[in-house]
Amino acid sequence: MTPLDSRRHFLGTLGAFATGALLLPDRTQSAEIDSREKARVSPAVILKTLAATCKVLVPQDMGSLPGEAHEPSFGSGSLIECPTALKAMVGADQMVILTAAHNFSGAPRDAALKVEFYVWSSGRVALHESLNARILASDRSFKQTDDVAFLIIDLPSDPIRAAELRQRALPVETPFMFTQFAPVASVGFSAGNCTLLDDLRLLDEQPQRHSGNAVLSLSGFVEPGHSGAPLVNEKGAIVGVVSGSHKRRSLEEGGELDFCQRWPSLTLINEIPANIPRLIRKHDLQHIPSEVRSSRGRMIGPSSSAILDFAQKVGVEYTESLSAATALSEEAQQLYSHVQSSNLPDQSKAILTAELRQNLATKIEALFAKVGGVPSSIAGQVTNFGR
Repeated sequence: MTPLDSRRHFLGTLGAFATGALLLPDRTQSAEIDSREKARVSPAVILKTLAATCKVLVPQDMGSLPGEAHEPSFGSGSLIECPTALKAMVGADQMVILTAAHNFSGAPRDAALKVEFYVWSSGRVALHESLNARILASDRSFKQTDDVAFLIIDLPSDPIRAAELRQRALPVETPFMFTQFAPVASVGFSAGNCTLLDDLRLLDEQPQRHSGNAVLSLSGFVEPGHSGAPLVNEKGAIVGVVSGSHKRRSLEEGGELDFCQRWPSLTLINEIPANIPRLIRKHDLQHIPSEVRSSRGRMIGPSSSAILDFAQKVGVEYTESLSAATALSEEAQQLYSHVQSSNLPDQSKAILTAELRQNLATKIEALFAKVGGVPSSIAGQVTNFGR
């Protein structure tokens, strides 16, 4: 069986949940065009991406009555190999999830999140595991526009389950070399379903307005929920993260053609268990790459350079916060020593010590607000201050 036949067989299984004709290119085209059409992300890489991708559930407390909570909103994310710049912040029993910052625009920075992981089993995408997560850092807190965020999860105490999660992590490609029309795949969640987009093509890149990092533009478009999903290349490395879509914009000189001109009719099976989302194949290869001029709605997202650049910013912020926290602790300790050596009554000393402790806690909390909160070791020092 040829690689192309193998791929057709694999994706034919996934497409069993939907109906519609596949939009294949004209076989009378040149060998060069045929070669480009065959360049797809392999089934093995897609399954690896699915294993790393998670649904990120964000709690909401915006009901019509006080205390009434809506159903959690959700986005997508992926387990990644911990960037070097974040290793000082991530413990040996923790892992990092990459996602989009705008998924948390309405959530407090200490929001208790849930992430759900899925597996491909017996021809289905099935819920595998649900874990607690929290925001480690959000690009929007840093006043940038790359729309990148990192979450952190605590690994299960079961070493077998922990090892399995570690094996799921995807590497972030560095350095990323932009190659127009290179094949890219993404797995995320839209309309409550697990959605595969495997016929994507890198079309364009442009510098981000403030950070200077490249934003990738791809064929295809996404619906709410897919934000934060990984964009992976043929090697299975992350080259970007889905942030959103935008309207028609000319890519090249010449007449306008729509890369997403027509979609096959997709009909989901109605009787779907609530916890078993369906994996849907979407085709947008209506025109060969050399014909592409524009698209009505294209997927966009920060490149891997933006992801790693933000990780570097977070690491620097964390290091500076540690240094500032040490200075604050030393200053508070000196004041505490003066209080203890004074002639004040014991009750007054206790009151002043409590105020010093509270003041120290408030200042240190502000220092680490953008980088996931106060580390447990420092929080313990503050709690035990003067005791």
